[in-house]
Formats: sequence, C-alpha cells, structure tokens
Amino acid sequence: MNPLDGPRPRAVWFDDTLLDRPLQLPWAVLPGRVAAAAYTQELTTHAWDLAVATGRTALLDPELAVISLEIARQAVPVEGREQMPFGPVVEVPADADAYRRLAGHLGRAVS
Repeated sequence: MNPLDGPRPRAVWFDDTLLDRPLQLPWAVLPGRVAAAAYTQELTTHAWDLAVATGRTALLDPELAVISLEIARQAVPVEGREQMPFGPVVEVPADADAYRRLAGHLGRAVS
C-alpha cells in the first residue's frame, strides 16, 4: 500500500487550516500553502531538467510550467540574487514555451 494513499495524507491536502500553518523549511518558515507553491516550482523545474536530459519533454504538463513560472517570478527576483542559488536571468526567445521561460528566469542555460 502506498503510504500517501491513506486517510491521513488526504486529510492534510483537503484541510485549508493546515495549509495556513507555518512550516519550517531549510531556508525559511513559511505558511503551508506558500511552501507547497515553492516545492511545486522546484519539482516542476527539476522535472524539466530530467526531461530535457532524457529527451522526454513531450511528457511534461505545460500548465505546471505556467503555474511554476508565476511562482518563480514572485519568489525569485531578477535583481539581488547574490544570496540565492540562482544565476542571472537567461534571455529566451520570445516564442519560448513556459518551461524554457521558467528555466531562463531561474538562470538555467536554455537550448
């Protein structure tokens, strides 16, 4: 049985009061919903990294990139990244998809 498939994990995801409770993350204390957004952006970005490396980008969900790009734009400033684990913004073509725009915003080289 999958441990995430029981009644307790489901209750956490469906209880808004738990999503508002402060959580200690490695870099900050954040409300649960902000932490969930941060990890969504993180996992979406690394899914793109792996998909590019393995040639499987067609399996990615474009909507996750759109959501994660908005999260990244709010959480990772264009200026003042010196203390953050992100390089400078990498320019991407105007017609780049949301995954490439996300990668560029986070300072990744985009091909």
